[in-house]
Order: sequence, then structure tokens, then C-alpha cells
Amino acid sequence: MQTFLNPELIDRHRKILRRYLWTRRGSIRQVPELIAQGANNALYRFYIAGRPLLAKIGMNPFYRQLHIEYAVLCHAGAVGPVPVDYFDDVRSGLQVLLVEQLDGVHPFVLDDAGLRAAGRAIAAYHTCREKIGEVPEEHGVSFISGRILRVRNYGGVEGYCDRFDRLYSLLLANADREGMVPDSGKSVLVHGDLTPRNIIAHPSGSLRIIDWEGARYDVPEADLATFVKAYHLEGERRDRFFAAYGLPVDRNIFNFRLAVHYVQVIAWRLAIQLPRERGDHYNEVLSELEEEFTAAEKLISLYP
Repeated sequence: MQTFLNPELIDRHRKILRRYLWTRRGSIRQVPELIAQGANNALYRFYIAGRPLLAKIGMNPFYRQLHIEYAVLCHAGAVGPVPVDYFDDVRSGLQVLLVEQLDGVHPFVLDDAGLRAAGRAIAAYHTCREKIGEVPEEHGVSFISGRILRVRNYGGVEGYCDRFDRLYSLLLANADREGMVPDSGKSVLVHGDLTPRNIIAHPSGSLRIIDWEGARYDVPEADLATFVKAYHLEGERRDRFFAAYGLPVDRNIFNFRLAVHYVQVIAWRLAIQLPRERGDHYNEVLSELEEEFTAAEKLISLYP
């Protein structure tokens, strides 16, 4: 695989895992395989007693969240992979989370059976009664603004500056309305990023959810909005998903949190994605951006 990690950093990660293998009687001769990487974590595969394990190593000192994921996997039931261990590596100061590897694929398209499985899986952890101390609770308007990137250069595209600022201002103004942001009485455990890359479809048809480091206590509609946008659910398909979910959904709060999610995506496109794009793909992103602006503005217009 192509990697933006330098060889020295990869070697540093492997030494951490070999020290772990030494203490757990694993083979220190094996070379942990780098299989994925993101902005904050790198993912390696290795084996103990023939069992495939995944090690997620935190790389961002300002984003130390893996203890949250470990706590969720330990306390919230069979929502994701089986947790194996978590530790802070003393020598490097990095967080390390180990889980069993899941069989399956990322379902970028869901049929009706998949939507039913997704609805049941999300409802299962939304009804988790045990309070998990490591998971943060975020309240008030500052929660909304804190989740949206600060946009400085607007992707170098004229005309988006005023449009984004106007949309963002309307969003914050409506966040003051009752129920739009979480309060301690209505919050549930939410994943925070329910997109296809964070869902694993097992050959049996069941779904598991991975990457819980962004978990928090929030209104359930926050998760539902992210999922609905990620899978482009409209009309009857959206209704079937809500029916499978089976818990009450406040459509007013759902629409507002869907608008919040659109603005989050728009901010990311303007601040990070567009400045990196070139050629035909740049134009494709502009087209997607226009659709997202239109959708967000339509949703915000529901709140005069």
C-alpha cells in the first residue's frame, strides 16, 4: 500500500508492538503489517497464537482518544470488534489499542436487509444503559461550533465565503432552540461518524461498527443524520431505516442535525479537500459542494 508514514515512524511502531509481543509470548520474529492509516492513527495486523489482531496506534498528540474507544468496546456490548488490550506506551508516549480482526467488508451500498441490520445495530448501542465514564458529554451551542472546522481560505473559490458564513450564522442562531443540542436528560451514546468505512458487514448479514474514538453522549438524531447522509437515504428507504431503528425520532431535531452534518462536510471540503484537488476531480468536488450547500440551506430554511 502507499503510505505517507516515513520508514522511521513505521519502525518505531513495530518496535512498540514487538515489545508487546514479547510480554505476551507472541513471536517477536513476525513483522507487524501496516494495513491502514489516517490523520490520527495507524493500523497494523499481527498474530498471537494464530489469532489475527489489529493494533491501532495513535499518532496525533493533540487527539488522544483511543482510551474512549477501548472503554466503549468493553462496556457497550457486541457493537464492534472484541477488545483485547489498551496501553500507553511508556517509551514513546503513544496510545495503543488492540482488538480482534473482524471478518467482512465495508458496505458502501446497503440493500433492505442491510438497512434493517443497521437500524438494529444503532438502536442497540443507543439504548445502552451503562454510563461510560471515559466518554465525554458535550452540551450547548459551543458543541456545534466546536465540531465545525474554521474555514480560512474557502478552497480558493470566490463566492463561497459569504455563503458559508451566512449558513454558519443561521446554524448557530437556531442551535439555541430547545432540543437542538444535547442535554444531560436526552443524551445517549453516539458513535459520531457512522459512514461506510466505519461499518463492517459480516458474511452472515450482521453489522459491526468500528472506530469508536469519537464517541460521545449526544442526541440520537446526530448519529441518524450522519448515517442517512452517508447512505443517501431518501423517501421510502429512509422510512424503512427508521422503522428498523425502532426508537422515537424527533424529525425537527433530526433535520437540524442533518443540517449541522452538511455544514461540517462543507467546511471540510472548503478548508481541506478543495485546496488539494486538481483537474476533473476538482470540478466533481465543486459539484458535490453545490449540492451540499443547497441541501443545508433548504434544511435551515425550515427554521424561520
